[in-house]
Amino acid sequence: MNRTAWVLSAAAIAAVVSVSITLLLGHRHSGNSEAELHTWMHENLNLSAEQDGILHPLEQVFEKRRLKLHEEIEQAGNQLGAALRKGDLQSQEAQDALSHLDRLQADLRRATLEHFFVMKDHLDPAQSEKLLEWVAESISPHEHRN
Repeated sequence: MNRTAWVLSAAAIAAVVSVSITLLLGHRHSGNSEAELHTWMHENLNLSAEQDGILHPLEQVFEKRRLKLHEEIEQAGNQLGAALRKGDLQSQEAQDALSHLDRLQADLRRATLEHFFVMKDHLDPAQSEKLLEWVAESISPHEHRN
């Protein structure tokens, strides 16, 4: 394999891994929808009717934002793929596409974490601890607990 093909393969693999990690953070435990997160929370946090009334609208707003960011990430991934097919990772087009994809992935990670902390504010201490543990496991699934 020549150097250019190797660089393109490595860049493509890195992009796929990066997108996969972003998507994993977005739905490691909860699946891929607001309904599945809602189910997880009810099964694991014993939400009161009052808490559910507060959290459900927050989940719906976040789900719309998450889906929009996923669409933008997919489009950015397609743009990066098109730029990489031209054979030059160092081209301005490829670098711009990669930077754009990185920004969108960071936006999704940040939005996801912000959403969890907004929800945490409406939970009791025990529920908050479970949610934070869930978030920590989502981010670092291989970390061993003591």
